[in-house]
Amino acid sequence: MGARVFARLERTGDGEEQQPVRLELLDDGRGCPDATGSDGIYSAFVSNSALLGGGGGEDGAAAAFSVAVTAINGGGARVPKIGGERRGKGT
Repeated sequence: MGARVFARLERTGDGEEQQPVRLELLDDGRGCPDATGSDGIYSAFVSNSALLGGGGGEDGAAAAFSVAVTAINGGGARVPKIGGERRGKGT
């Protein structure tokens, strides 16, 4: 909690040249997709058109993506306690 979290999504395996999509994941509890703020679960919404390069691809067609996530905490982030246990690495 308290980190800035970014995801980089890149379409792979189909020969399509696409620019990667970079998103900031949030833990603010402001609704879809993050329902509960400060719970340590970071999320973001991305549309099909963003992933498929402005609406390319067939409806229902399968596509594969690689995802890389970066968390920047500046030493101030913490891992929440769930059920009395601390989950994940960090303090």
